[in-house]
Order: sequence, then C-alpha cells, then structure tokens
Amino acid sequence: MKSQKTSPLLAISIVTTLLTAGLFGGCASSLPYKTQEYAAQRSERTFEYEMPVVYRAIEKALEKQNVQKRSPKKVTNSELNQLSEAEWVTDWIYSQSRDKYVEYTIDSIPRRKPLQVRLKQTIVARRNIAGVQISVRTEEELERINANGSPNGYEEVTPDSSRAAELLDRIQLAILSLGGGKDLP
Repeated sequence: MKSQKTSPLLAISIVTTLLTAGLFGGCASSLPYKTQEYAAQRSERTFEYEMPVVYRAIEKALEKQNVQKRSPKKVTNSELNQLSEAEWVTDWIYSQSRDKYVEYTIDSIPRRKPLQVRLKQTIVARRNIAGVQISVRTEEELERINANGSPNGYEEVTPDSSRAAELLDRIQLAILSLGGGKDLP
C-alpha cells in the first residue's frame, strides 16, 4: 500500500480552520457575528392627540409584554388630563435578531444563522404643543454562541432601530383602533 503524504500547505490550512472554529485545543470562544446594514429608522414620533389617548394607546401596544416599570404607576381619568410625562420600561423580550448573524459553510455553501437577542425598551411620552412626543430607547443584548452551537452568554450590542419604529407603529395603530380618542371619557 502506498502511503499518502499531506502537503504542508494543506496541513496548515486544516490546523488554521480548526483553531478558528475553536475545535482544536484552547478555550472556547464565541463565534464572531456579522451585521446586515439597513437604513436607520426613527425612534421618536409626535402624535397630534391628547395625553389620555396616547397613554391608553401605549398601554394597548404593550399589553402582551411584561412591563417592569410604569411611571406613574396608576393614573385616574382626571389625572390623565393633567399628566405631562409618563414612562414605561419593559422586561426582557426574547427574540431572533433581524440583522445579526454568524456565517458558516456546509459543503462549501455559505449559510447564515440568525442569532438570538433580548431587548428591553423604555418608552417616554411627553406632552408638547403639537400633542404628545414619544421616544423609544431600545437596549439590545446578543446571545453569543460557540463553534459547536452552544450558548456563551449575552453581550450588549448596538440596537436594531427597526424595533423602536415597530413599537411606534403599534402605538399609532392602537390610537386608530381607539377611534382617535373620540369615545374616551
């Protein structure tokens, strides 16, 4: 039987691949992630409605999320008319990233795996001359993964601006579903 010799270039390539993938000795580290660039979207919007309408619309838009903090905690109808500012902070929302992923190959075919994220949003509504201005600040943490696919903790990353824009759209739809406040006391 003939023995096959491995070329030094092939051997270096294999070792480099194994080291990069974290499969050959050393400690496990997270795979580097990539980001798909999209146009930045707005995180603030002014609604030409009174505070009671916008306040109820925000509550409706957040009804399926766990709200960790509300300021003020409780508001009566008469207090809503006098309210000049309100704030909501959501608990962590677990989701799949829309713009952050890792790349890998299978049989020389490149693939993308979207990463898991968790988001926390702070919504502030402030009365102004035009109506109520809402600003949404999103905190985003990305779940890092090892080369074998196991989770390796979370790290804070630049948030996806579409999350804030999506919440503002849900608030606008809630305002419209409330009839623009016509039926409110």
